[in-house]
Amino acid sequence: MSSMKTILCLTDYTPSSKIALGIAMRFAERLNYKIILVHVEPIDRIEFQEDSRLKLSKFSDENKKIQLEKGDNLIQHELVYGNIVEQCELLAEKYTPSLLIIGKRKKKILEGIFWGESTQKIIDRVDFPVIIIPEEANEAPLTSIYYATDFSSGSISTLDVLLPWCSILGIKLHLLHVSETDEDEYKAIAKMKQILHSFAEDHEEVGMDFKILKGEPFAAILDFLGEYPEVMLAVTFHERSFWERLMEHSLVREITGAIKNPMLVFKY
Repeated sequence: MSSMKTILCLTDYTPSSKIALGIAMRFAERLNYKIILVHVEPIDRIEFQEDSRLKLSKFSDENKKIQLEKGDNLIQHELVYGNIVEQCELLAEKYTPSLLIIGKRKKKILEGIFWGESTQKIIDRVDFPVIIIPEEANEAPLTSIYYATDFSSGSISTLDVLLPWCSILGIKLHLLHVSETDEDEYKAIAKMKQILHSFAEDHEEVGMDFKILKGEPFAAILDFLGEYPEVMLAVTFHERSFWERLMEHSLVREITGAIKNPMLVFKY
């Protein structure tokens, strides 16, 4: 198998899946990655696999504008059957991807497939970043990422991956933190300046800056993102206790249910 790095991009042919593929193609073109475009069908549809393969190929052909520049090998198709969580784990073993991109759909019939417990389990079981695209995501070009940091070691370590991506992709990176008191705000500003100084020399071209919000974290983030639906929010999950992970999952689910912004989730 080729040593080229890969992106798993899950599709159910919805508008959010189209945006997901567009983001995947931008990453693939700039980072020289290969896209594995995946569609998961129920096991009882295996007898219709020829129709399913044609549909997957058509969706790919209609949206692969970047392939005109990169040749015919940018996107590889994978039609699989069964449980999406199990299939993601199998595909992760097969391709060792650097990124998974998945579209989110609000219709209840698909909650178990593209959000709900399944997406939480996927995030929990894979050890690579995941981008979630809400159904109402903006199709405008991605120009900015706001990375919500709590100043933990894991949160800072994520910048070692995120900054090079932003540099190569030409995306502006903004650090984001929510302070609930004036004292917290003063401390946060000092920590932000320290982070900027630490990374400035190696990643000056990114032009990283920071923004401090005030108030209750969940409400403050929602209000801020509501004003900027075109930006991506990035967060880091920490490998902690079950209950702490559960709270983090719940927060991400609540945020993605309330915003139109794509979300990039890292694991630490």
